[in-house]
Amino acid sequence: MTGIILAGGKNSRISMKKALIQMGEQTIIERTAQLFQNIFEEVIIVTNQFKDYHHLNTKLTKDLIPDAGPLGGLYSGLKTSSHKYSFVAACDMPFIDPAIIFHLQNYAQSNAYDVIVPEFNGFIEPLFAFYSKRCLPTISNHLQRKDLKIRSIYSFVKVKQVQCDKFAESEKAFFNINTKHDLQLAKKLYYG
Repeated sequence: MTGIILAGGKNSRISMKKALIQMGEQTIIERTAQLFQNIFEEVIIVTNQFKDYHHLNTKLTKDLIPDAGPLGGLYSGLKTSSHKYSFVAACDMPFIDPAIIFHLQNYAQSNAYDVIVPEFNGFIEPLFAFYSKRCLPTISNHLQRKDLKIRSIYSFVKVKQVQCDKFAESEKAFFNINTKHDLQLAKKLYYG
């Protein structure tokens, strides 16, 4: 399987490259890439800034369809992936828990679903989910129609929502940084 990190965002709400935020000894994306390299056979970063990520020893691909947001990044990652299933995560998640990835991966191995997405506190997490290459035609249709919400493809593919409330670190695992306030909170959580 492949691990895909989406790092093509414009970072408009925080005015800094979220993937390159330092947490302890590593940036967020260094930690994620290392974690993915321990889990997956292939790791891909979707970015238009190759120079920022060359040192991570992963495959790099650009957005095949510019300005299409995370759905465009998902499309680019799945097109580049060598495997039937890929786990996709945003680049701004500093506390990814591999136990949750392994839990979701069990459902991917059955090959019965196109998307395996975690549900936590009644909400799904589309940017922390497994996607099959079978999603590509649906994603392509949505991109052509400029319907760029990832959730909007879910009505057209076979989705398995997996309850993840039981994981002690769930709340932290799904935390992502969008604002300066989120960054302060992340640093508090990280440094204790």
